Parts: sequence; structure tokens; C-alpha cells
Amino acid sequence: MKTTSSLTFMFYLSTLYGLAFCYANEVKVGGTIESFSTVYSREATDSKEGQLFTEIRLLPTLTWFCADKYLFYLEGDIRQDTAGFAHGYINDFTENTGERLTVTLREGYWELNEKWLRIRAGKQVYDWSVTDAISPSDNISPRDWTDIIRSERIGVPSLDVRLGYDSYIQIVYIPLFSPSKLPVAGSRWERSLPPGLVNEEQERVSSDSGQFAVRAGHTWNGFDLGVSFFKGYGYSPSFKLEAVSTTETGLVPVYRSEEVFAASLAKEISGYTLRSEIGYFNQDKDDDFVQGVVGIDREWVDIFQYTDSLYILLQYANEVKTQGDNPVGFETIDFRRIFNNAIFGKVAYSFDDSNTRQVKLTGVYNISDRDSYIEPAVNWNKFNFNIEAGVNVMSGHRDTFFGGYSQNDRFFVTMTYQF
Repeated sequence: MKTTSSLTFMFYLSTLYGLAFCYANEVKVGGTIESFSTVYSREATDSKEGQLFTEIRLLPTLTWFCADKYLFYLEGDIRQDTAGFAHGYINDFTENTGERLTVTLREGYWELNEKWLRIRAGKQVYDWSVTDAISPSDNISPRDWTDIIRSERIGVPSLDVRLGYDSYIQIVYIPLFSPSKLPVAGSRWERSLPPGLVNEEQERVSSDSGQFAVRAGHTWNGFDLGVSFFKGYGYSPSFKLEAVSTTETGLVPVYRSEEVFAASLAKEISGYTLRSEIGYFNQDKDDDFVQGVVGIDREWVDIFQYTDSLYILLQYANEVKTQGDNPVGFETIDFRRIFNNAIFGKVAYSFDDSNTRQVKLTGVYNISDRDSYIEPAVNWNKFNFNIEAGVNVMSGHRDTFFGGYSQNDRFFVTMTYQF
């Protein structure tokens, strides 16, 4: 805890010192206001949460440019909802909590850009994915699964050094562990368990547990090649059993250490973009497995009328378990592995080249488990204002991933304004 507090103090001190002595070439203030409203198709049998839900979110940003090569960036995160998922605030930028907060800092870092060298220090959100369905390369940022369908990445305190341009090497050190945010107890997204089992709070890893990641990329004959290595903790927890009474056993989420070796490839051929990733996960006290994703996407223009466009993406994901080491003896959810022997697709049709009006369809089908998710939606975008309305539909046997959430089919409306 002392290390956490001292790191936070050093961050704020360096920020104040830098702003005081740095000549500002330019200061930009902006942000995003979001609202999300949904109506569920039916009452949840195992939840206190009702059929109506609304969330309001403000993401203000400040970008301070100084001396041409220095940059200071802040992005706040203020949110409130009708179900009480977000509560409290934190004055520690490390955010070592498994709960969603009403007021926090999403990102905040210093950046140095010196030709082929870029250094960032502070709280940052990382996305190293090349494919859409799942990504073996994307392991740094924990996730917020308060709402499974609207999951998002969480920032982590880190030092990020990148050298090069199209060919590069990037090294990231994360000194403090930040847990993912799991579905709130009693909410629609908390998974029901068999009789005799109860969900328990997740076990925390020591905040001083450092993690390390490195990736390298190179462009060769039009191929974008990448390799990466991660040593740290899985962002999706494993589980252990713990007696809580004479009649009940607790299912406790725990974070296991792991090493992940991954590679990626992307190539455009005759207008089609090929994307693929493969990774080997070597986990402590849990399954070891190889996970792979391959896909293709393309956009066509002037289909039915001048300036319209059609975008189609199709990807396939699968895994091979190289060593089984189930810590509880029965199947549990690993959010990194929910698309296994699965087809993932997107289709988007825009009526004009400014994407003012768009219709979309996103879907996933797990071939082995025979469960699925589809999301048809319509989108309107103009004058920094975006409205999207659609339906989330999940189906399958109750024991499958999406089938277990089939009572959460819903109609939604999202409104976003950027300023």
C-alpha cells in the first residue's frame, strides 16, 4: 500500500512540476458525453435488477502540448446509473479496486516524442489487438465486465517505451496490479451457480506485483508482422473453492500468473485485408492452451448509389488445450476463451461516405456449444452527435456462455456527443 501511495504522490508531483515549468504551445480541452438506456425483454429470475436501466457518462479530456516534443494528457471518467453499479470515487490513479467508480481517472500520462523515440509514463489504456473476436496479443489492460456486452478496457499505471516507426519495438512495465471489474453481485450479469455454490468476492493480488510486456513489429513486402510477450496475470480470473458454511461452498475468483507468447499478421490483397493472431498461454495452476484467430474483411463503395459503402468482416477463433489443470474440477467462465470454435462477423452498410446513416449487424456463433449472440442496429451520426439503437439477442442452452444470459435480451439506445 505504501508503494501505491508513493507512486501516486510522485505522479502528481511530477505533473505539477512539469506544468509549472513547461511552456505551453497549445492546450486543448474536450471530451465526450454518453448516455445508454435499455429495456430488457423480461424480468430476471435471479436478480434484484429491474427491466429498465440508464447510465450517463462524462469523459472530459485535457491535452497540454509544450516545447514541441512534450505532451501531458488527462481523461476523467464520471458516471452514474440507475442500478447503482458506479459508486464512490478514488484519489489514487492506480485504481486497485474491483468496483466501478462514479469519479475516477481513465487515463493520465506524460509523453515525450523525440523522432524515433516515444516515452509515456502514467495511467494508460492498452489495446494490442489485431483481430476483433478475441486477441491473444492483447493482455495488458484489465477489463470492466459490469455489463458483459459493453465490456471495456481499464487503464493501468505503466512506463511505456517505443522505439522506431513502421518497424518498432515497444516495452511496457506495469509496477502495480489492477484487477478487472466483474459483474456486480445481484445484477443481471452475475452468473447463477448450482445449489451449494455461491459467488464470492474476487481475491486481490498484491498491488506491488509487477508485470512486463514487449512487442516488436515490422513491415515486409506488404505484410504487417508482429510478435509479443507478456509476463504477469491474466485479466480474466481463474477460480478456487472455499468453504463458507456447512452447506455452502464459495467460488472465489483469483488471478493466476501467466506467460503469453503471441504473433500476429495482417496483409491487404486486392482490397481484402487478412488478419490473424496466434498465442500460447502458459498459466500457473490452470490450463495451458494455444489460441488462434484468422479472418478477412473488406469495404466496397458505390454499391447501390453514389458514395454508399458496404463493410463485411468474418473471423474464426479456436483453441487447443495443451495441458489441463482445472483448479475446481468443473467448467467455469474464462472471458478470454468464450469464443472457441466460433465464427464472428460484422456487416455495416452506410448510405453515404460521411456515415451519416448506417445499418449494422454483429454476430457470434459458437459451433461446438451451439450458442449465439446477434446485434442488429441502426446508427445516425452528424455534427459530433451520434445515436445508435439496436437489439442484443443471446440464445443457447443454459449451460453455454450466451445461453446463460438469454434472459438479458434487450433493446438499447446509445447517444454520444463529442465536444
